[in-house]
Amino acid sequence: MASEGKAISQDNDNNLKFSALVAGAATKAVLDEAAYAAIEAELELSQETLDATIEGSDKLLEGSEDAPEWEGLDGAVRAEGAILRELHAILKKEDPSFGGLVRVQNKRREFLWVHPQFQYEDEYS
Repeated sequence: MASEGKAISQDNDNNLKFSALVAGAATKAVLDEAAYAAIEAELELSQETLDATIEGSDKLLEGSEDAPEWEGLDGAVRAEGAILRELHAILKKEDPSFGGLVRVQNKRREFLWVHPQFQYEDEYS
């Protein structure tokens, strides 16, 4: 039964690869060179990001020395003081728009960054 599952998985993988080749050829025929090059660059970046994510998760699962130390952290970490200022400086440098998030204040008078879709939620009034 397990070998049947592997065979089906292999067939699906081969079908996906073939579909990607056909779709890639069709896309190249329809788009001009600049647009195709831009899409190709985005796909390469996506692949590099995915590869780095897989590599990092493998290190975490294997307990590699290169993996970050997560012991002792329970849930979210609250950034305050110097750490919060450092985080703000990094975000302003890397993404001045804060990824399109908007600043809101909750009922405890704390400032939060949320997606614009949620800025008028009751908890932020």
